Amino acid sequence: MHGILIVGYNCADWVQFLPKFPLEDTKERCTNQSWERGGNASNSATVLAELGNEVEYFGTLADDNLKQFFKDDMDSYGVKYTNCPVLKNSKVGTSVVICSEESGTRTIIHCKGTLTELTHGQFKERINLDNYSWIHFEGRNENQITHILQDIQEYNIKFASESDSLLGQPNYKQRKLPISIEVEKRIESISVLLPFADVAFIGKDYAMMKGARDCLHAAQIFCQQLEKG
Repeated sequence: MHGILIVGYNCADWVQFLPKFPLEDTKERCTNQSWERGGNASNSATVLAELGNEVEYFGTLADDNLKQFFKDDMDSYGVKYTNCPVLKNSKVGTSVVICSEESGTRTIIHCKGTLTELTHGQFKERINLDNYSWIHFEGRNENQITHILQDIQEYNIKFASESDSLLGQPNYKQRKLPISIEVEKRIESISVLLPFADVAFIGKDYAMMKGARDCLHAAQIFCQQLEKG
């Protein structure tokens, strides 16, 4: 069985647990803290590996003092990463995550770092589509990801005749290489990625940007935009 490829971003999260959200200009004591590998795509890869799937993460890695931390952590979960471009003179993004035990909220303060996003050329150079059974994309970097999605679309067209026996099945079952896309952030420009998705994951912030009041209203909004299948 071919594996699942997860394309997107990774960062380092410094997670702080506090009894309640701190007041401005005060000194507080946390109840616990930890360094975690973060980023939507990186986290998705971990979850899928924990569920027993063969998973590969694909995104740029910074050649900085946290590179080995990322590699060791992915190794511990069985997430592959050997195709990732490692960029010199780069620093990975970091986040401080404040978790309130009183309210259950999570507040993230992010520093982007200097690590550049994945390019279409890096994907074409390093990834053989024949090696995968599914590709999932984090909704970001749309200028480059759109070109990658077009390549996968053309790849699927070449094998379209093989799926004739699956007519009537959901689109993702008819594809040689199904595509799923997560859109989470309040960024209108990532909407251009959705027409390529066989399966879409809609985040709260993105849905609210599109006018959704709650999850049910979001489902009603996006169902009107979906193609049959």
